[in-house]
Amino acid sequence: MPVEGPTGFSLPHPATAMLAKHDHSNISADLITGTLVSLVAFQHVPRVKNYSRPVGKSTVNSRWRTDKMSAGWSHPRGVVYFLAMLAQFCAALAITAQLWAIPSGAIRRPGPRPLSAFERRKAEALFRSRLPCLGCHQLNGTGGKLGPDLAVAATLSPAHVYAKITDPQRAVPGTIMPRVPMDPKTLDLIASYLLKLPEKVSPSPIPLPPAPGAVTGAAGTSDPAAVYGKFCAPCHGTRGAGDGPNASSLPVPPSAHASKALMSERSDDALFDTILAGGSVMHRSNLMPPVGLTLTRDQIWSLVRYSRTLCVCEGPTWSRGQP
Repeated sequence: MPVEGPTGFSLPHPATAMLAKHDHSNISADLITGTLVSLVAFQHVPRVKNYSRPVGKSTVNSRWRTDKMSAGWSHPRGVVYFLAMLAQFCAALAITAQLWAIPSGAIRRPGPRPLSAFERRKAEALFRSRLPCLGCHQLNGTGGKLGPDLAVAATLSPAHVYAKITDPQRAVPGTIMPRVPMDPKTLDLIASYLLKLPEKVSPSPIPLPPAPGAVTGAAGTSDPAAVYGKFCAPCHGTRGAGDGPNASSLPVPPSAHASKALMSERSDDALFDTILAGGSVMHRSNLMPPVGLTLTRDQIWSLVRYSRTLCVCEGPTWSRGQP
């Protein structure tokens, strides 16, 4: 699957939105198919021999027949076919004109763009307060230690960096890095910032303990203990005590899923939303990443139920539904 959205496009032109969803081959195929269908349909429109002569009363033997099969422009169906073909033709001309108007070289492969001082500060602010990246990676000496320092991105190809951000599981099969929703502008800003970081040797990530029933892929198992061990235990601990190997590197201590007092105050729906959409959605730490694009909904619900076995508790009474 290619890099999503307009990643890799730099189009200061009205055709940007169109090209963000379709490549040139798809556009050409759509135009050719639509035009051919319209032309074939129009071939079945009956015509009279002289369009300039008024169509009036006629007889069967007249050269100006106007019966249903040869009325041509006078027949409503002929008008509809003609208008459909005209609309298709005008649309094809408009789209083609937009494509030809794009300056040569405007479409480029993914790559960093120069950032202003304001854009660099904005990217750093996003890392600190909105994105979950620093939960696992370090930036300027701050952040988790599950993954390599983000400065290593400067040693990678732009296409690889874009691919790891947009679809980590495909770029690095088996990684615990989840896919984080990100609009195209933010993606371009973050990737450009990372690719322009000063190169330096990245410290080795923290070695993780083997998860029970190790998961080989995002959808590789339905065993909640294995999913929890891979995606949750590095921060929350294997037994949910909030003492995972990465916990000491985080500015906000991970929640202790084994705490009955804490978990009894949280409904199953709140736990589900936090796992699916990340901590910031629930006004908690943004370093808790969303896994809604990496795990299935069934897997997330299995994690909610598994966390209840760790605390041996249920949510608030009001959230349990009718007995």
